[in-house]
Amino acid sequence: MRSIKDYVNSGLIKSGNTAYGGIFAVSNFGNIEITQCINTNTVEGTTNMGAIAGILYGTFTITDCFYDIQMCKYKAVNNQDHPGVTGLPTHLLMNELAK
Repeated sequence: MRSIKDYVNSGLIKSGNTAYGGIFAVSNFGNIEITQCINTNTVEGTTNMGAIAGILYGTFTITDCFYDIQMCKYKAVNNQDHPGVTGLPTHLLMNELAK
């Protein structure tokens, strides 16, 4: 299984194309684990965008991830909520980063 852990993105993710996320863009292969990641900035694009991930096909696990709901207009994965991802206002997200 490929994994991303303890990663913080604070940079703008901007695409004129599709399938981008604050932590991970797209996986066609499955077996992805994203754990304890935070996106503090915005994601801009046209379709299949997410605060944490654009599109994840196959088997994937996302746990203990957060994003800034004031900065990012997209939800967790492919603009949909995900049980392992929490959107927080900026001031609460900064508290998470301080832990």
